[in-house]
Amino acid sequence: MNKSRIFKALLSVAVVSAVPFIANAQKANWQNLDLKTDSTFGISTEKAYKELLKGKKSTKVIVAVNDGGVEATHEDLKRIMWVNAKEIAGNGKDDDKNGYADDIHGWNFIGGPKESINFETLELTRLVRRDQTRFANT
Repeated sequence: MNKSRIFKALLSVAVVSAVPFIANAQKANWQNLDLKTDSTFGISTEKAYKELLKGKKSTKVIVAVNDGGVEATHEDLKRIMWVNAKEIAGNGKDDDKNGYADDIHGWNFIGGPKESINFETLELTRLVRRDQTRFANT
């Protein structure tokens, strides 16, 4: 047997062996699926939405998030993230005259005007970072 035939035979065995694993690979949204509908253990979120929202008219909702930080460019948020159309991003000015400069997706109240929070952290960590140069040599 030449090397080419051996390689092809080994490759065929590898592909055939991998098929069951590939076929049973979990879907990216497995946690939202339903056992009866999708043959996947999940909490049936998609099924619930289909059944509970059937025939209902959608309503636009704006939600405020009070958190340690929101990644506005996250794949699940970037298409639906609220944008302040009256504000110009990154120019350091309060274009819409509401008291907050560059509030494109809302405002970081922990930073305040003309301040910046570079790290998404707990308040204690923020205070340590603020004072680290003051206490660096003690």
